[in-house]
Amino acid sequence: MPFKLLVFVCTIASWVLVEPVALAQYGQVKPCPEALKPGFDSITRGQSRAWLSKLAGPEFAGRGTGQPGYLKAARFVADNLAEMGFQPVAQPQFRPANNSRVLADAQSFLHYLPLQQRSAIVEHCSITAPGKLTIPAKDNIGFDSYSNSARVDGRLIAVNCPRGKFRFPQGTDLRGSIVFYQCDEDDFKYAQRKMEQYRALAAFRIIDHAPVSIGQILTDRSRKDPVKGSILKPAAEAMLKRLGFVLPARIDQAKFAGVIYTNTNVTISNPTRLLQVSVPNVVAFFPGKDQSLQHEFVVLGAHLDHLGVGSGTTFYGADDNGSGSTAVLNIAKALATNPVKPDRSVLLTWFAAEEHGLLGSEYYCNHPLLSHANMACMLNIDMVGRNESSRKETAAENEGAIHLVGSQKGGNALHTAIIKANEHIGFRFEYDEESVFKRSDQYNFFRHGVEVAFLFGGFHPDYHEDSDSIDKINFKKIVSASRLYYLATFEAAAHGRFPAVMADPFPN
Repeated sequence: MPFKLLVFVCTIASWVLVEPVALAQYGQVKPCPEALKPGFDSITRGQSRAWLSKLAGPEFAGRGTGQPGYLKAARFVADNLAEMGFQPVAQPQFRPANNSRVLADAQSFLHYLPLQQRSAIVEHCSITAPGKLTIPAKDNIGFDSYSNSARVDGRLIAVNCPRGKFRFPQGTDLRGSIVFYQCDEDDFKYAQRKMEQYRALAAFRIIDHAPVSIGQILTDRSRKDPVKGSILKPAAEAMLKRLGFVLPARIDQAKFAGVIYTNTNVTISNPTRLLQVSVPNVVAFFPGKDQSLQHEFVVLGAHLDHLGVGSGTTFYGADDNGSGSTAVLNIAKALATNPVKPDRSVLLTWFAAEEHGLLGSEYYCNHPLLSHANMACMLNIDMVGRNESSRKETAAENEGAIHLVGSQKGGNALHTAIIKANEHIGFRFEYDEESVFKRSDQYNFFRHGVEVAFLFGGFHPDYHEDSDSIDKINFKKIVSASRLYYLATFEAAAHGRFPAVMADPFPN
């Protein structure tokens, strides 16, 4: 091969193997400081895709708190931390940074919070209609949430949900009713919300495959949930047929839902058992380079959980919050890769049960492994894998835009540190989503007097839908968010504790 052609081919190969740094930045930016460049450059789209493909893939089944997929995801994160050389927080003393690369037991990164879970006694669950027609739950009915009593009686109603944002006909009344409804996969969450909006006593989605009952994590909010679940289509059709009704064929292009009132009461038997379960947060420690300051630390966090499996559907949660969990893994790798360490230490956290009311971070803040008094600040990442989009603005309009939430609720020092880090990234910060401040994990730290910031990509039509999938992810945004908080971590670690803020006196 001629020499010039060989050089050309090798150059092309290097472009493929090494991701140009500029591809993960926006606009004209300053170069990354040389001392931080090895870690900065280790954050790539390829690595982000590899981690997110696992976190939002079939093995972890949507990472539902209390479900097997969540525990698998927590162990996956812990295994990676152990391989990178991070330290479990439970150690009585921390090693200096230059002696810290000791392979830890991955299990020691898992710090459990106690929760209550209600589960079906499936062999005793059923739906019964007059005339001794009984549908046993086994292989026919799956429960996602349960009644506080073991028996629920209500009028049976069948609903056909057209595609899209359908409406109910005027005068529709689902109160006190047990509803069998069929809908397109993409419209499931919308249809479920409509059943709740119209106050159905219980709602079962009609599906074509065997339903599965799941455990329900109990919170003050969940105790008020209606009975929800799924029912196998032949079973639903058999019950309606015995009552003299035919399940209507799907009409995809209708404006209104089709509603059949049977005027027949049916009974749900859903006896349950109450279990005490333990679900892990994942927590890891990275010692700072200044041994006299190693007891002080910056917290980086994201919630690891999503909605998991329910009503015959898996909610993979690629953006919410596979993207943020991936970003914190990216930062962990960058810290472990970079020869220069932050002045102060870093505590990396992946929280459980955010989707149930910020329970994982609440438990950590109430039972901290390290003193809040030594915490410089908390940097939270939630949903940074998509461009915000709505009826008012397209995703393309928000390329390069991201929300910085809560960074100015205390003093301006942390906000200024993040702005300085952004000189190397070029995000266009937006500040119009302060209403979500109480809806992610940094809020619990703020309530304990810690200065916080929340990086948030914004809402989009796939939020909390089963369509929040990896094929829609903007990996440039994940890389850029990771690099931003990697640099901000060094800024915060150099600064030390930011001015204390008043704990929120209005927690609800």
